[in-house]
Amino acid sequence: MTRFVGLDVSQKITAICVVNDTGRRLWRGQCPTSVACSRHSVPGAMQGMPFDRKAEALILHHSVVTLIVRPMLVAWRQVREEIAVFDKAIRVLVRPNSACRLLGAY
Repeated sequence: MTRFVGLDVSQKITAICVVNDTGRRLWRGQCPTSVACSRHSVPGAMQGMPFDRKAEALILHHSVVTLIVRPMLVAWRQVREEIAVFDKAIRVLVRPNSACRLLGAY
């Protein structure tokens, strides 16, 4: 069964909701947002960090959230790697095309 997770992270409480592919709520709960997590919410504190490292830092002290989010981050990294490979292949194909060069596409 496919499941989707929604997180509402505030400075004090993180609300979590898990629904199935039809939208039926399977679980809902809250946990305190840790001090270590909230310090990263200061504007600019995590500037320049890759998305996945920011997400890992934010879920570090939430074991339940970590169990849910970490597999999503693994899938996200794999998709990014596949996109990079696909992008390189497209660039090789369109580079010799004069119309693409004129458009500045690649």
